[in-house]
Amino acid sequence: MENFYFKSFCTFALVISVLRKSVSSSSLEDGSIAKNGDLILGALFPLYRKDSNGDCTVVNKDGLLWVKALNFALDELKSSKNPWLRNVTFGLYLRDTCSRPALEHSLDILHLNKQSNSLKETSSKKVVAVLTNSNDIDSSTLLSLFRIPQILFSEQIYNENGSFPRHQPYFFESIKTSYYRAKSLVGLIKYFQWKSVSLVVNQRFLKDYLIFKHFAEMEDICLAVVLEHATSDEQDSSTDKNLMHRLGHGFGAVRVVVLFTDDKEMLKVIRGVGARKPSHYIWIDAMGTAESFTQELTRTTETILTLAPEYMFLEELKNHIVQLDCKKEKIEQDDKDGPAVLMDQCDMEVVSSQGVLDQTLKAFATKQSQDTRRRVAHRRAVEVQGIMNSVVKVGHAVSRYMETKCWDKTKEECFEAFSSHHLAEELQILVQKLFQGDSSHDNSENYFLKENMFSLVSIHGNSSGLPSRVVGTWDNKNWYINRAGILWPGKTSGTPDSTCEPTCPLGHIQIAEKGRKCCWSCQPCNYNQYITNTSTCADCVRGYWPSKDFRSCEFKLELAVLSCAGALSSVAAVLYSLVL
Repeated sequence: MENFYFKSFCTFALVISVLRKSVSSSSLEDGSIAKNGDLILGALFPLYRKDSNGDCTVVNKDGLLWVKALNFALDELKSSKNPWLRNVTFGLYLRDTCSRPALEHSLDILHLNKQSNSLKETSSKKVVAVLTNSNDIDSSTLLSLFRIPQILFSEQIYNENGSFPRHQPYFFESIKTSYYRAKSLVGLIKYFQWKSVSLVVNQRFLKDYLIFKHFAEMEDICLAVVLEHATSDEQDSSTDKNLMHRLGHGFGAVRVVVLFTDDKEMLKVIRGVGARKPSHYIWIDAMGTAESFTQELTRTTETILTLAPEYMFLEELKNHIVQLDCKKEKIEQDDKDGPAVLMDQCDMEVVSSQGVLDQTLKAFATKQSQDTRRRVAHRRAVEVQGIMNSVVKVGHAVSRYMETKCWDKTKEECFEAFSSHHLAEELQILVQKLFQGDSSHDNSENYFLKENMFSLVSIHGNSSGLPSRVVGTWDNKNWYINRAGILWPGKTSGTPDSTCEPTCPLGHIQIAEKGRKCCWSCQPCNYNQYITNTSTCADCVRGYWPSKDFRSCEFKLELAVLSCAGALSSVAAVLYSLVL
């Protein structure tokens, strides 16, 4: 850790030496402070895109949508019933990362905070957190050095294994669909009382798998077989056949397979494994991509359950945008810092943002829409969700700090001592509570969080004679499922079990399989051993033998006599052979 900060400091020193002139001369002339407040939220994302000449002249429609979502979340925070936030105003400091890199904007943020500290202003220009759509290493390192938390609101691809959430003191990810998907998936497995599942994971969905793994281990769900499935370009035929073999010849009693793959990979795996063991597995499409390949999947005659996320907050945001009155919009403007740019073309932004939302909602409503359109729609929905939940969690963190540290202080006295470092500490506590399932976590803190509900869609093969249908709903707490709408493999009436192995018989212990922590095979103890625990045999002393339940040793006279007689007979036989 010390080495990391040393390298970071050296990087910062180099940046300062190169950009000192630009920061001191032009500091804020191309930036904007859209709203003043007691505390300022920073935001670094592109409002424009580059044209064919490399100039930032093309309006980024996604960026405009992010601005609307940000303002909507700030407005909702104003109406919070939390007494600690009732008189707190949150400002906004937005920077366009198309015209200048995020690192330069981060330097401007530090310069802004330095000016605020020197003037001892407890409000107006103190940036306490930065929202961003990309993990820029240089910018993140610089802000972390000055203990300013950054919150990533877009989806990030993970390229290495590890636990989740990542423990970085000043870098956070917003609560998005991945979190709610994992909760609903664990809830589904518990609802059907499946004890063990197998998984097929593509590298692109590694984060979704890590979050699910985190909650599954908390609920003692065994992940029997975890297979990594490469992308189509990287996967050769021999590797693909090996994957099918490992899954098709895994634990026979583990019948549930969770797929963290896209639609094409899912179809390939189901066809390959189904050819070896037809109508044996229950396939769960965790990423909700099966609906775009419904016809192809029904031809496999397999039972497939897919989780379809619902983004109810998009309608809320659309209604908020429609109700905007540009003539009544008033943006605070600082003459020293330059004009505010967020609402320069209010009418155009409202129409553009509304159009983007309409396209997104239409893609979700049309089940047979192109896969690329649905992917874009999901990405936009997740980014909007990430922005709004980032604002909500910052508000909750400020509320926690005020409740614990400022209960006997005025607002001015509280914010004079408040810093971005305190905010990072409170954010870390909130993240830990969310991922630890702390029941003491106040539900009122989640009042404005934009959560996902999920529909459970059952896809049946042609031989079933039943169409695909919605058979369940997840309300972010419980599943409500019509069991009669699901046709299980083999047309069984009851829910199939999914477990590693049945309970070992008497006199047997559990031997864990290599590379697995929760699946086992049964191995008998020796004739003179008893069982100390589920995985250990121990010898009984001479003259003692295992009891009927193999849980202890007991003295058995007839066996002891036979044992002694056998030993004497052996000695006599040896002496007789020596005499002869």
